[in-house]
Amino acid sequence: MKRQWTTIIALVLVILIAAFAVMNTELVPVNFAFTVASWPLIMVILGSLLIGALIAVLISTGTIMHDRKEIKQLKKEIEASKSKQQEEISQIHKEHEKELSERNNQIQQLKAQLTATDAQTVKID
Repeated sequence: MKRQWTTIIALVLVILIAAFAVMNTELVPVNFAFTVASWPLIMVILGSLLIGALIAVLISTGTIMHDRKEIKQLKKEIEASKSKQQEEISQIHKEHEKELSERNNQIQQLKAQLTATDAQTVKID
């Protein structure tokens, strides 16, 4: 549907430009500082429009290139941050595994002591 609207708008613009061109065919003098030329008014208008569009494209291209460079740099920073975060998570995970292992060893030792204490208590009774 969007493509159809684009086609319709383009067709309307072409019709308007054609009508505008037919209405503006009289010759006008154009001064180039070193010479004067007579061109149809529509050519002067369209030429000015094209030069303005070219300038706008050149200016926006510089901005777009700068933005792309910044985006690329920010993506690298994100990847570096993700990598650092994964390393930190891995380190914390290792520390927790070590602590868990130590606590499991303590539990086993305490169970052994409890069993020994229970055995001594049974002998005393």
